[in-house]
Amino acid sequence: MAKVPQSLTPDLHTVALGFYLNWYLRPRSSPAGSSLGLLASLSAWVSSSKSAMVDSAVSSMALAVYSRVRHHILAATASSMTYQLTLRSAQNSISNLSAANIDACLMTIFLMSRYEDVFHRHWHSPTGISFGSAPHHDGATVILKTWVDNFRGSTPPSVVIKHTRRGLLRSALLRHLAVPEWMLDGSVFGETGQDLAYDSIFVRLLNIRHQLQTGLGNDDSGVTSSYVIPSAGDLEDLLVELKTLDGDLETWKANFPTSWEFTTWTVKDVGQTPRQHFYTPRANLHSSLVAVAAYNQYLITSMLVSSTRMRLVQQSQFFPETFRDGLDKEMLKSLFHLEDMGKEVAANFPFCLSLIKLEDGECVIRKAGSMEAYEPATANLLAWPLSVVSNLHGVNNAQKKWFQSELMFVGITLGYGALQCTDGHACIRL
Repeated sequence: MAKVPQSLTPDLHTVALGFYLNWYLRPRSSPAGSSLGLLASLSAWVSSSKSAMVDSAVSSMALAVYSRVRHHILAATASSMTYQLTLRSAQNSISNLSAANIDACLMTIFLMSRYEDVFHRHWHSPTGISFGSAPHHDGATVILKTWVDNFRGSTPPSVVIKHTRRGLLRSALLRHLAVPEWMLDGSVFGETGQDLAYDSIFVRLLNIRHQLQTGLGNDDSGVTSSYVIPSAGDLEDLLVELKTLDGDLETWKANFPTSWEFTTWTVKDVGQTPRQHFYTPRANLHSSLVAVAAYNQYLITSMLVSSTRMRLVQQSQFFPETFRDGLDKEMLKSLFHLEDMGKEVAANFPFCLSLIKLEDGECVIRKAGSMEAYEPATANLLAWPLSVVSNLHGVNNAQKKWFQSELMFVGITLGYGALQCTDGHACIRL
């Protein structure tokens, strides 16, 4: 069995683990756990030492991130060796899956998928962009199905179960997959209240997108070019369903707490825009990171609905002109909506990165002396919104270029190679 060379431990391991835990899992500003997904549960797992397998996975991830952010070759070597040990341990545990170890297995798979994202290099397969983390997503799906089939009756859904499913839904969006029937109902996996209301919207949207897009053919840029062309009647039904989703999404947002209301400011002395972190001088000041995470979720979902509507409207070219009456207006409406929502997403970034503050009745830029001032844990809040908007069909080129540069920044800050995509031939397409 491979072991980490003694010359690399314990000092390097201790430094890397401390760096990862303090900067990536325990931010000073304490962002909402629900916004960070499984990362929010990870710190508690480390503190309680519930599982040696999870501890090993955390170590490999900590060394991986440290190696990328600090350009430390020995840490990269140590992370690879530790990852191989974790992989063997996970294979043994998964082959003996039980109600007692299912959370540990899912947490370990989550960390292994993040490890793959750290060292990811963009490359093309015959069917488009491939990610090393995808097999781990598939493995988590199998384990989640095992919980549904064998343990659901005796074991209530844990936080790990709930967040694993959320992550798999996001994976389904990025990989153009349908949501399997057994995964449709969020309440089975612990979703309640407002979270369940949003979950229903997102699942319905994913399946509409899958109905439209087969994902069987791609051109040289990785853009899926093979589509299911629905009948005129089906097209109308899907457009009606998207309109319903719009309404449901607005109802969901209307139920936000009044304490989540935000104010919009013109940032003083921001200089010429677009620039890094500021698309325009406008910036939204929110009451908390919990609130801004919820608003970002609303905005990107609204953009996904509009982008999907554009895809559908584009299919109308195959139908009689009488059917297409009014659809040009729908197309323009969707384009303008995407631009407006994109500006709002961008206006939230300065707050997410703690770049602005109120001073003498004005919104001013904080002075930041180092990359750490951005708090990588809060940069996690931007990884998902940016992954969507920087690759979304219908977003104008100027906004897309800016979003991709911000995604590159977040990828560098977090140490995730999978997010460091700026050229048009290596990115996913949504």
